[in-house]
Amino acid sequence: MVDYVIDFGKGQATMYDSKTNITHTLSYQDILELPEELPTGSLVVCEYAHLGCPRHEKSLAQIFTEEELQGLYAGFRDNNITLKLFPQKSMPRASNYAELDKSDNDDPKAIHIWLRDHPEMIDSLMNPPKQFEPNAKRLESYEWVEDSNFELNRARAVEPKYEHPEDQNYQFLVDNAQEMYDKLSEDQRSAFNFTLYKVSSKKRGFKKGDVNISTLKGSAIFAILVQLQDYDGNLRLRKVTGELPGWDFVRRYGLKMSPFHLMGGVARSNLYYHGMRNWGNAQMAKELGVEVKYIKSKRRGGYKDKEGKPKPSTRYTSEEDAVYLKYRQIYCKAVKKLFTICKNIHERRIQTVIPVPNRSSATHPTL
Repeated sequence: MVDYVIDFGKGQATMYDSKTNITHTLSYQDILELPEELPTGSLVVCEYAHLGCPRHEKSLAQIFTEEELQGLYAGFRDNNITLKLFPQKSMPRASNYAELDKSDNDDPKAIHIWLRDHPEMIDSLMNPPKQFEPNAKRLESYEWVEDSNFELNRARAVEPKYEHPEDQNYQFLVDNAQEMYDKLSEDQRSAFNFTLYKVSSKKRGFKKGDVNISTLKGSAIFAILVQLQDYDGNLRLRKVTGELPGWDFVRRYGLKMSPFHLMGGVARSNLYYHGMRNWGNAQMAKELGVEVKYIKSKRRGGYKDKEGKPKPSTRYTSEEDAVYLKYRQIYCKAVKKLFTICKNIHERRIQTVIPVPNRSSATHPTL
């Protein structure tokens, strides 16, 4: 259970105490002294933008310097107090869910209510960073996402999109669709719409039982394929290891499957906005016995009306939320499984280390 939630406003901070249901107003100096004031064993939550980033010359939401934050982190550790960082992108959802106006006084309570009712989210919150300057892996990830964006935009721009015969990722999909189908579970096949031909056609060159490539969700599958290979068939190798990327790198930096993602990129959009959302809505509607348009009219945090007020009727019920989480988990596991299958296929083909082509954004051809 979250004990305290901190938020920052202009010239002061607020802290919600869940035990007393009281929101206290604190000075910035009071925050730095919290390690000595809060009970040992407390769980404290604050938005990442406030206590996860140091203040720089152009900072707006950041209050403390790097030295002050590191001192605060050390003080919490020394007094056995856990600090977790909440993704600021999830703040509107929390406010809607709690049916509270977004304000410095209500925001910490809204975060508490959201985490109280969704305790599984607590484990996914970020720990305080060990360092603030981007490490080599993060710097590499910026170029990685840029190249992924380019590959996906190119696959979508050429006709037929995601099915151009010169695109080696499409050829890879054609050549290996059967292995993918065989190794995916039924639910995982459904997530990408893997289906089989029910009849044979000599004219069109397929037999009954072959994978029907035309039904596949190309945008979602290509989001995974481009993590391993480009349009021309060049393998994408990590700079540090000289090897194909592992799942942890791709999950966090390539596909941005994290609530703390910033500038998620085309791959994340393909998977979540075009893939998981549509598939998940259909699965939820089927299980709950309702129409898809009913599911589309709702979401976890709910929507707001024209005046910006929360509309409770547009928020998932506890039953609907449980079904949503069920299918989100299935979809995310399907993404991991398909990536693993594709990586294993590539690794079987690797005989020597293939250099990564040097393709900066400045040298990308015009789509």
